[in-house]
Amino acid sequence: MGYSLIIGCFGFAASLLIKFGMYSFFGMHVLEAEFLQPPLLMTFIEVAILSPLLETYFLAIAYFLFNLYFRPAISVVFAGALLAALHSSLLWIWGIFAFVPLLIYSIPFSNKAITHNQRLISSAVSHATHNCLAFLLVVSAG
Repeated sequence: MGYSLIIGCFGFAASLLIKFGMYSFFGMHVLEAEFLQPPLLMTFIEVAILSPLLETYFLAIAYFLFNLYFRPAISVVFAGALLAALHSSLLWIWGIFAFVPLLIYSIPFSNKAITHNQRLISSAVSHATHNCLAFLLVVSAG
C-alpha cells in the first residue's frame, strides 16, 4: 500500500512536469480551476474517490482485453493510451498530460506476482493519491 502512495506521487510529479512544460512552451494555462465550484466536498468525492475507482476498473478491463492479443508491456501502453484518448474527448490537451500517469496506473496489472485484487487496489490508490494532490493544488491556487 505504501508503494501505491509513492507511485501516485510520481504520477502527480510527472503530470506537473508535463503541465509546466506545456505552459512554458505554448504559453497557455492547461489546468484551470473553473470546474471547482461549490460544494467542494462533492467535487472532492467525485475527483478523488469515484473517478479513480471507475477509471481503474475501466483500465483493468482495457488491459486484460489488450493482453489477450499483445504482450503485457504493449498492453500497458495501449490501455494507458486508450484512457488518455478518452480523457482528451473533453479537452484535447488533457489527454496529452494524462497519458503518463495513466501509463503508471496500468503497470500494476502486468505484475503476475500479486493477486488481481492487489493489482486493482494498487492502481486505484495510486490514482486517488494523484487526484487528491491535483485537487489540493487546484483548490489552493484558486
